[in-house]
Amino acid sequence: MLNNLFSSPKPVIGVIHVAALPGAPTNTLPVSKIIALAIREAAIYRDCGVDGIIIENMHDTPYLRGSVGPEIVAAMAVLGHVYPVWLRFRGGKGVATGAGAFVPLAPLAAGLAVVAFALVTALSKYVSLGSIVGATTLAVLAFATQDNLAVAAAASFCAALIVLKHRGNIERLRKGQERRLGGQGLTPAARAEDR
Repeated sequence: MLNNLFSSPKPVIGVIHVAALPGAPTNTLPVSKIIALAIREAAIYRDCGVDGIIIENMHDTPYLRGSVGPEIVAAMAVLGHVYPVWLRFRGGKGVATGAGAFVPLAPLAAGLAVVAFALVTALSKYVSLGSIVGATTLAVLAFATQDNLAVAAAASFCAALIVLKHRGNIERLRKGQERRLGGQGLTPAARAEDR
């Protein structure tokens, strides 16, 4: 199986040590800092020629006995979509994955977030703005409608990650240079900046 994933017959695999996530008792860092530290650690591994990585968050104590909650699985699905190892950490922006992951966990919040996305996109013709509003709507409504704080925290983590991945879009919106739905595509320079 490893031969299908790696070119080396004996691959070296590094470990990204993710800090305690929001909602964990030992969390002290904002999501943006947690992501920045993980990306910096991944870049070190890449520069040193490591063949692959795994991600762990041993700092999220107390550890769970038995199974991992669905909110952790949902957050890791979005994280894996946004920073896939096999694409050198250059994935999507996590919007559709996040929506799909939270429909069963927070159906009212996810449903209203999709409605917010659709309305903002239809009215503004900016998919990026709709995505940002939808993600933040999910986070806010998850806290307002959920008894399970872990689901709300995971939704907030994902929303922050999605907004972070839209930095280039936010800058283009601010400058009035963002592509509208049905408009011309991004220039090659803007596409490269968007990554």
